Amino acid sequence: MYSGGILRRFSTLGLACFCALAAAVRAEHTCWYVDDDGAGDPRPADPTVSDPLEDGTPEHPFDAIQEAIDAASEGDEIILADGRYSGVGNLDISFLGKAITVRSANGPESCVVDCAEAGRGFSFHALETRDSVLEGVTLRRCAATADDAQGGGIRCINSSPTIRNCVVTESFAQGFFSAGGGVYCLSADPAFLGCRIQGNRSSGLFSNGGAIYLDFSDAVLADCVISDNRAGFAGGGVVCERNSRPTFLRTTISDNMAQFGGGMIIQSASQPLLHACVIRGNMADSTAGIQVDSSDPVIRDSLIVGNVSFKATRGGLDTGSNSNTIVTNCTIAGNSTGMSCNDPASEVQISNSIFFGNGMDLIDCVPSYSLIGVGDHKIGEGNITGDPLFDSEDDYHLQAASPCVNQGDSMFEPDIGYGDFDGHWRVLCGRVDMGAFELGIGDFDCNQDLTLQDYSRWPACMAGPQGHSLKAGCQAFDFDADGDVDLADYAGFANELPG
Repeated sequence: MYSGGILRRFSTLGLACFCALAAAVRAEHTCWYVDDDGAGDPRPADPTVSDPLEDGTPEHPFDAIQEAIDAASEGDEIILADGRYSGVGNLDISFLGKAITVRSANGPESCVVDCAEAGRGFSFHALETRDSVLEGVTLRRCAATADDAQGGGIRCINSSPTIRNCVVTESFAQGFFSAGGGVYCLSADPAFLGCRIQGNRSSGLFSNGGAIYLDFSDAVLADCVISDNRAGFAGGGVVCERNSRPTFLRTTISDNMAQFGGGMIIQSASQPLLHACVIRGNMADSTAGIQVDSSDPVIRDSLIVGNVSFKATRGGLDTGSNSNTIVTNCTIAGNSTGMSCNDPASEVQISNSIFFGNGMDLIDCVPSYSLIGVGDHKIGEGNITGDPLFDSEDDYHLQAASPCVNQGDSMFEPDIGYGDFDGHWRVLCGRVDMGAFELGIGDFDCNQDLTLQDYSRWPACMAGPQGHSLKAGCQAFDFDADGDVDLADYAGFANELPG
């Protein structure tokens, strides 16, 4: 029966694990094993009837994840065998504040926590830190309902765990005030790394954040996909609420739906940073891509494309009152409307960007050093009109003949460690390009043609394997935008060189 099993500890006799964390190998710790259908389990997939000898060893694994967490101590690791985990001990799972790792043996496709709509997946509420790690697990059919309708898949309150390579899907929050069908964070700073939050919903009269709801939270989402989520009211993909300052890196927010802010809504003095992100194919009655109200987001080196609103003056990105939005080096194209600036008193700053192929490219906005599409009024310093000459309809890289090349603000200087959408260094040939992509990586002589002549200049730029010193004029060879030119950059150059 589900009773915690025989809670024994093991050391070096074949059961101790050694994990590399950061660059060092930690001291030995215990590994605990969980299997939903272990060899000695008299009733597989039913954690209420267990192997009478279960003790968390490979021979007699637990059949409930919570049992293993209860047994674990700081620094331990819990390994989940392939299978489907459901029932008592496999929903409403708590880390209990422990700095432990719970991970699947073979990735999220093989390890599913199926709550069967009977409860939440994981709840972090005991001051967990980034050393509390959940990795390689799919959370499916998780639910938060009634008076507790926040965070169907994962809820973080006053905690900051690491969620890595996980999937949250087919989960929901449902109630009069519901928030975060997939994830809900309150006063929490978790890190979501390489995760997919897909096909979730928030439903009810005031339902927000179909995928993610962030409240007073400074979460990090890197290399994530947030897609096909729904909210009945606002933020089909993401809601940033009440002084939240999350960071979104290389994250795609696509094909989500709500009445307001189909992809994302940013409000109540929030200050998110979006870098190298894609906001694509979202839909809403009002703003389809990103809606900003009384907040100060920074959006840079990103694509806002193909978002569709049912209101003619809403589309890709809309800023409301008291919204000091900064948009730099973005490509905003193919939306029902490009960008609207709805409060003359707000200090909206737009530079080095491309607005093209939208129903209306700009409404009441004054950009600088940007391209505004054919037939639209040219306003602000350094702006141009015309066709940006994208590589193709769905590829927003610039052709060599694009009028956007080397036409950005001549005073623009990139931050060390942040490149364009592809991670390449900005400002390669005198001036920054307009839009999300910089043309000319590897093109040392700036003739917009990558040849062996460029390769001949390579030795002068090399700074050793870890030189951390970018020589003057060598930005074109800094493929990974880390401030030096080394063998990693050489590999990038070799891949780009024709033939």
